[in-house]
Amino acid sequence: MKDPNAVRCLTGLRDASSARVLNLVTVEKVHGGLPEYRKMPLFESQVLNSSILLKHRLRPDEYFLFEDPHPNVTKVVIPFDKSDLRLGGTSLLCGQRGWQEMVREAGKYADRSFERDRQILGILSELPSLDPFLVHERLQSSDFVVADCYFELSKADKQSMHDFVASEIKQLIQLAMRSNSRDGRSDTGSTARLVSALLSTEASEQLEPLRMTLMLGSDEFRQGIFSWRGFLYYKWAASELLPRAKEVAREIAALPIARDARGDERAYILSSKQRLVRRMAESAKESVGLLAVYDKFFGDLVDRGRPQSFRDFLLRAPVMFVDLGEKLGGLSHIVSFWKYRFPKRRLVPVNPEAVLSLFGDFLISVGLSTEDAAQ
Repeated sequence: MKDPNAVRCLTGLRDASSARVLNLVTVEKVHGGLPEYRKMPLFESQVLNSSILLKHRLRPDEYFLFEDPHPNVTKVVIPFDKSDLRLGGTSLLCGQRGWQEMVREAGKYADRSFERDRQILGILSELPSLDPFLVHERLQSSDFVVADCYFELSKADKQSMHDFVASEIKQLIQLAMRSNSRDGRSDTGSTARLVSALLSTEASEQLEPLRMTLMLGSDEFRQGIFSWRGFLYYKWAASELLPRAKEVAREIAALPIARDARGDERAYILSSKQRLVRRMAESAKESVGLLAVYDKFFGDLVDRGRPQSFRDFLLRAPVMFVDLGEKLGGLSHIVSFWKYRFPKRRLVPVNPEAVLSLFGDFLISVGLSTEDAAQ
């Protein structure tokens, strides 16, 4: 199906947030020459493997496409011309009526590889966000082997994270560079190059001092750096997200309901408000707790001189990504959709039907099952 909005927005998605957009056009452009890109693709279909995936808030005129619509879905956009995104593309929404046949037709499948790609799309659709660390661990736990280059952070996220990461690892950079610098100091340029290397999926000689500090072999170092990058990404994201989530929770608690709501509707909405605000606070607290585990082990390295402890933690750390990523992804969905629904903080009375649908989706986002959210 042709999406006129895709024509207007494709160029704007080029460097969008890693949590919202998986730009496979850029992945192909940057990493298409790598052997692992071809040997371990995300999608078997070359068409899908050079598409753009994004988490999309359904517009009112799109709800009719679904048997059971949810406000946040995964959209697949296939550009008309990968070299000129201004021309737009065709799109489909995972979960809409007939979406699997649309994928089969768009992907030009000639063999059984369609089933693999369909399963991967299903996994991506179930996730609250497309952040590369959460995607990586979910695919790996489902026995899908995909090249590291598909889990690159977006250019915009790298730029935003740069100063944060430099501040976070300043002590370690000084420690690692001390043995490689005559005067025991590292200059600003060296720090910038190390941070850029740390945020890239491709290991470089700039990271060699860190590899030696952590006493890791090449393969272990690659896995360890991925884990490290993941925790830095989540810590950076949490620093911006959690204060906004607290603000949104206060607005949810204060949301007025239309006067014509029945008594039972008001009672249910009040109960849902309380459960939602409580679960948001619990998700935030649990996320902070998981990040504190990282801080403790990082402290073992820079404050207590125990690289073995930090190294072992990094190699075990990916199992924590799913929990942390889903908690932060769920909160991010609530915050972004709430700000979209109430952009100027003017909390006008809303009708019960709209509130029940909205809160039901939000309760699922913070970890409740569909049945629990409906109670």
